[in-house]
Amino acid sequence: MIRLSVKYISALYFPLVLFFCVSFTNAENPAEVTVKKFCEFALVFIHLFITAVYFFELPRFLKVIAAGVTLHFIYLMFTSYWEYGTFFIYPHVFNKVLVPLGICCAFIIAHIKRSFNIETVIKWIYALLVLKVAVLFLTGSRDAFRWGSDFRIINSMEAGLLLIPFIHYMLLFVSGKEKSFVKILFPLAFIFIAQHRTVWIATSLALVIIMLKYPRVMGKFALASIVTAYLGLVFFQGFFSTQFLTEVSSQIDDIKNFNTQGTGSWRMEQNQFFLTRIYEKPVLGWGLQAFELGDVMEVEGWEEKGTHIHSAYIDHAYYFGLYGLVLLYLGFAVLLKKLFKTNDAGLVFCIFAACMFSFGTSYLIPSHAYFFCGWGLSYFYSLSPGTRVSPIKQLQHSLQKGEVISG
Repeated sequence: MIRLSVKYISALYFPLVLFFCVSFTNAENPAEVTVKKFCEFALVFIHLFITAVYFFELPRFLKVIAAGVTLHFIYLMFTSYWEYGTFFIYPHVFNKVLVPLGICCAFIIAHIKRSFNIETVIKWIYALLVLKVAVLFLTGSRDAFRWGSDFRIINSMEAGLLLIPFIHYMLLFVSGKEKSFVKILFPLAFIFIAQHRTVWIATSLALVIIMLKYPRVMGKFALASIVTAYLGLVFFQGFFSTQFLTEVSSQIDDIKNFNTQGTGSWRMEQNQFFLTRIYEKPVLGWGLQAFELGDVMEVEGWEEKGTHIHSAYIDHAYYFGLYGLVLLYLGFAVLLKKLFKTNDAGLVFCIFAACMFSFGTSYLIPSHAYFFCGWGLSYFYSLSPGTRVSPIKQLQHSLQKGEVISG
């Protein structure tokens, strides 16, 4: 019965993760916020349930993540009761501490549901993002289609999804398995139009890694791309407005001067503020107090409590210390180690893991990243029955035995 439940959950898991990561409006829509909250708590339940059922079959490092997160959760729960008189004073903080379980859960589901196909997943990504663009256009949200750092057609988390098709088709192209360059240009153009500089940098990092993996092929490809891009700008610059070219130049300049220009200046100010607090409690962080103390930056629409930190490193270290930060990135680090040891299907996810180390400097790690990390790890590690059986499975075996006796 429990195994059957897991199979049903597995079929719904990826669509649920993807839907949670894509917002169909760029404004705070009450109905959409409610649905997102439902998805968030549904994912928390799935992560806890599936990880508990298969805990003893996980590889050792995933057991470390699962056990470490569970112990931290219990610690926060009793801290909440001791200091506030209730076990779950700030649910958002408890959800935040549980996010690494997404890697364990995705790893298990990838082994159970062997029908996962990257081409199908890419179609899901394209379908939802194109649907979002259509919804924005039809509902009159035309500002999203203007060029400029204040106008984004998709958010950074959604733009991060496009790294998967870009890396996948780039690897197929350089290995000679894909002749068409159009499949690479589509996600690349979408990433460019999305105007998220952090995703631009992550894409560039992926390209550099692929060049290092395939130096002979990529050398010619890089030269051809530079020449083509230059000739394109020369011959077609008349089609672009002066404002467009100025905005592109401005955003590139913001990347080069990230600590003084654009959003980088206030992010640096925010990071420096929270670093001083991290140094005070470096091991376990501030926990529930972090939410209580609020943010140094004034964010419109946010309450006094809570934080709006634009860095996964700072955010997790502030809330949960080095302990929490290690648990957050351990799965990505293990996958990254496989980067130069494989040329198989798992390579897509190894490169994606490297990109998440870059992405985390400016944003929190999106939920879909844990899914892709767990899926990637399933190419290198197996789900093996351990010497011990989980309590849930013991109960299941007892029930089965009882049914046989009663029959």
